[in-house]
Amino acid sequence: HAVAVLFYLFVVEALSAIEMQGDANGAVVSLQVLEGRNLAAKDVGGTSDPYPVVGCVNDAGELDKKNWQFWRGPVKDFTLNPTWNCSYRIYPEIEGKLRPIRVEVWDKDKMSKDDFMGQVTIDLERDVVDNEPHEGWFPVAARAGKKKDKVSGELHLTLHYASAATVARIRKEKEEEELKAQHERDTERQEAIAHQEQEREEALAQVREDEEWRARFKGDSDFAQLDAWLQTVAKHGASPEGMRRLCDLYNWIEADPTSTRANKLVLHYECVPLLLRVLRRYSDRPLVCGVVCGCFAHAALHPDALKVLCSEEVFSCCLDAFQLHFSPCNFSDAMSNRIQFTRLVVAPLANTTSAPSEDAEVRKAQGDAVSRALPVVLGKINEHCSNPTLLMLALQLLNNFKAFQEEFEGAVVHGLAETVATVLRTWASDPAPVIASLHILAPLLHAPPETIKRMADTLMAPLAALLENDDVDPEVKANVLCFVTNLGQASPAACVSVACPKLLSRSPQWIADPDHGPLFSLNLAAFLSVCAEHCSRGTEWAACNDVACAAAIEQLCAAAGGAADQKEAPEGGGGD
Repeated sequence: HAVAVLFYLFVVEALSAIEMQGDANGAVVSLQVLEGRNLAAKDVGGTSDPYPVVGCVNDAGELDKKNWQFWRGPVKDFTLNPTWNCSYRIYPEIEGKLRPIRVEVWDKDKMSKDDFMGQVTIDLERDVVDNEPHEGWFPVAARAGKKKDKVSGELHLTLHYASAATVARIRKEKEEEELKAQHERDTERQEAIAHQEQEREEALAQVREDEEWRARFKGDSDFAQLDAWLQTVAKHGASPEGMRRLCDLYNWIEADPTSTRANKLVLHYECVPLLLRVLRRYSDRPLVCGVVCGCFAHAALHPDALKVLCSEEVFSCCLDAFQLHFSPCNFSDAMSNRIQFTRLVVAPLANTTSAPSEDAEVRKAQGDAVSRALPVVLGKINEHCSNPTLLMLALQLLNNFKAFQEEFEGAVVHGLAETVATVLRTWASDPAPVIASLHILAPLLHAPPETIKRMADTLMAPLAALLENDDVDPEVKANVLCFVTNLGQASPAACVSVACPKLLSRSPQWIADPDHGPLFSLNLAAFLSVCAEHCSRGTEWAACNDVACAAAIEQLCAAAGGAADQKEAPEGGGGD
């Protein structure tokens, strides 16, 4: 009991101390200390090292250094006209009183105490007008009772003071605007849902009257099972019972390796509209989105269901779920569950675009889906580039999109190249993301020349830096060098001007290092061949303007030629 009482007193005292530091719900001052001019010289050389000190004035008329609202600005050496450009947000209501604001200027000394250079005190009730900006040059003054203070000059300040009443009024107006906007969004959403419900009921009414559907429905036990689950989900929504049935539906579909059940899920006249309605209504629930996306992902493996899942309505809902939940921060479960749910929201996008369909209409729908998804996926890669699990999931999804490279326009390819450059800089020492990124870009080397040039300008520098890094795995270097060679053939100017000078200086070291292996040596030889070919033409080489590199190429070629002359070719093969 004694410990509990002491702890209670400690908490009360701490809270009281926090309340004394300033009321964050009361008045607020935005202050900028911009600069000073003609300040007093305090050092022997006729200059000073001034810095500002900002805070509230206490009852004794002094700057309250015990308050948390006490700041020191940067020191500007050897000047009487400093420029600081410091910004501060101050809550001047302390213990129920509106405190004045004070800016002091001090001269920084290393061997003795700092010297006082002057101060500016602003009485908020007397000197400023509520909710109006103020700017001007304020003359500095000496401290009260300090006759020895020698001060001069002015401080350039801007401030905006809002009283407690003004803050409350602005906060209330903002809340009312947010409530009004939220009400309008809710109304539009309810009207859209009501309209969709009406269309759905009209469509279902027509389907239920179809004799063929009724015969098929009665003759298939899978349809009967689906109908029972869907009725429970429609009745209970995201309640525990509804979620249990939804999980049962997913497990039932997942247990079928042929995806026949998933195809029947799409063919069932009520299933897709109901799952879309659940996905929209409970889009903020990770479990709901994961299970529904998992059902759609299994259905996408069946060719007959692919047309439905590539439609704008279904794919857009899955893309919205991916955009909202492709982040471990949205899940409160264990990490394994987070990864599992993240994989589920990725799966329908990946399975829908895993291979181009032979049906021209479905193929066009897949291309439209890739066009919508590509900027979203690139944004997620840039957002989660430091998370290896999410990065590899996104790169695998992006790898599916390369089959639809005709959908990639010049701006999209440039954005893709910038994203890959970010991955290369972040994961230079990790083989998996680097190789996955280069595999994504490899089919794009046949793009138009202008697109290739922009991609080379973006990628050549980080690729060259990665090759120069001694900590990078030799296998990764071999893949990178192969890509650099292919990119150099497509865009020789960037290769010769950026990569060639950096890599030639390291070539002798690499050739002598047995750890790099034959694959790396072969790719290096191909790279040098590309450089030598374009250097001999003389057009692209002008961009580099480095004669030493040209001489190095000639020496390396001569050395390679001499070694080939001294070594006999093996039987059954040439000396190439």
